[in-house]
Amino acid sequence: GNGTVAQGTLTLFLQPMAGTMPNSTSPGEMTFAVDGSAVALAMGENSGDGFVHEMTEASRDALRLLAGWMAEGEELTVLSGERVVARIDLAGAAEALEGLEACLD
Repeated sequence: GNGTVAQGTLTLFLQPMAGTMPNSTSPGEMTFAVDGSAVALAMGENSGDGFVHEMTEASRDALRLLAGWMAEGEELTVLSGERVVARIDLAGAAEALEGLEACLD
């Protein structure tokens, strides 16, 4: 498992689409794009379960932007270089993201 995330922190987990990241253990930066706006986040391996970004002071503003875009957007696309590794329909995301602001303040 992924263990426990401490209260007040934010950890972003990503499970890429099947076949999009063959033999990849460290993707480096990934681009998170919503309806034409994008931010890059450093991603590390998560024990073979996909990839993870642990919020830092340096990434806090990018995560705030991303959360806002996701709450209002239609689709999140995640890219590793030029390769699309995830597409996520954001219908209903605003409600699901309601408590996120507390982690980003």
